[in-house]
Amino acid sequence: MKNRIKKLQELMIKDGIKQIVVYDYMSIFYLTGIKTKPTLFFQALLVNSNKDAELVYYYIQRYNLVYKNIENVKMVTYSQYEDGVDFFAKRISSSKVLLDKKIPLGFASAIQNKVNLTFELDYLVDSIREIKDEQEINYIKEASKISDDTIFYAKSLLKPGISEKQLQEAIIDFIKKSGADGVSFTPFVMFDIDVSYNSGNTDRVFTKNSYAMIDLGARYKGYCGDTTRMYFHRSNVEEVKLYKQVLEANMAAIASIKEGISFEDVDKEDKKVLNKYGILDYNYFPTGHSVGLSIHELDYVMLNNKKLLKEGMVFSVEPGVYIQGKIGARVEDLVLVKKNGCEVLNHTSKEDIFLD
Repeated sequence: MKNRIKKLQELMIKDGIKQIVVYDYMSIFYLTGIKTKPTLFFQALLVNSNKDAELVYYYIQRYNLVYKNIENVKMVTYSQYEDGVDFFAKRISSSKVLLDKKIPLGFASAIQNKVNLTFELDYLVDSIREIKDEQEINYIKEASKISDDTIFYAKSLLKPGISEKQLQEAIIDFIKKSGADGVSFTPFVMFDIDVSYNSGNTDRVFTKNSYAMIDLGARYKGYCGDTTRMYFHRSNVEEVKLYKQVLEANMAAIASIKEGISFEDVDKEDKKVLNKYGILDYNYFPTGHSVGLSIHELDYVMLNNKKLLKEGMVFSVEPGVYIQGKIGARVEDLVLVKKNGCEVLNHTSKEDIFLD
C-alpha cells in the first residue's frame, strides 16, 4: 500500500498539486490498506505531495475506533470538543487542492468557506485505481472463479418449485462458504416476465417451462466479481432466440477490446449487433462498467466516453435487452484489458444454457 501513496505523490509533484482530500472509504483502503468504519463525523485522508499523508478522524474510544500508524500515513484524531471540518481545514496549506468527488456537498462547502479556496475535482486517485496491479488482478480472478462456481451451483438448483428469493438466499450462502468475503452486491434472480423488467428476488416460482437470469458476484480480499448467466427450457424458443442475439453482441464487444480503443468504441460494437436485429431500442443501459474494490468504479462502457483503454483496466461487458412485459436477456463477463486484446475472467459456459 505504501507504494500506492508514493506513486500518487509522484503524480502530484508532476502536476504541481500539493494536497488531495480523499473521502471515499474505498479509495482510503486502496491507498493505505486501512478499512475505515462508517461514521457520522467527518473523516478523510489528506495526501500531501512532500510529507506523510494524514488520516483525520473522530476518536471514539467506546467504539474502539483506533487505527494503527503505517508507513507514509500519520493518524490524526479530534475529539467531541472540536469541529472536525475546522480541524481538518487547518491542515490545508496549499492554494491548489484536489477534492474527492464523493465528499458530501455540506463538508466540501464548509471546508471551502474556512480556507477560502477553489477546489478542483480529484482525477489522480482514479487514474491509479483504474489500472490494476498483479495482486489486484489475482484477487479479481479469484472473485470471478468463486462467482463462476456459484453460477454453476445456482443452475443445479433451477428446479420447478424454487422461488427467486429461495435461490437468492442459496447463492448468498454458497458464496459465504466458498472463501469469499461475501457478495459484491445483492444477487439478482429473475424468472420469466421479471427478466423483461430486469427486476426480481420475489416469491415468483420456477416452473417446468420457465427461464432464468442470474446476476451475481463474489467479493475476494475486497475485490469484486460480477457475472450474469441465463438458463432455459427448450420450450423457451423466443427467449432463446433473443438470448443468442444478445450473446452475439457480448462476443462482438469483447472481440473489439484492446489497449488504445475507447470505451465508446466497445459500446458501438455491442449496439451494432443489437441494431442489426432490431432490438436496440430495448437496450436501456451502458454496455458495462469498471470493476475493482467497488462494483461500479469510475468509467462506464458507453457512448460519449472517449477515454482510451489501457492495459490493466477491468470492466464488465453486459449487453441487455428488456422488452417489458414480454421477454428479456443479458449476458455478462468481466474482462481484463491487454495490449492486443483482452482476457475474459469468467469461464462459465455461455452456450450450455439448457436445463432439459
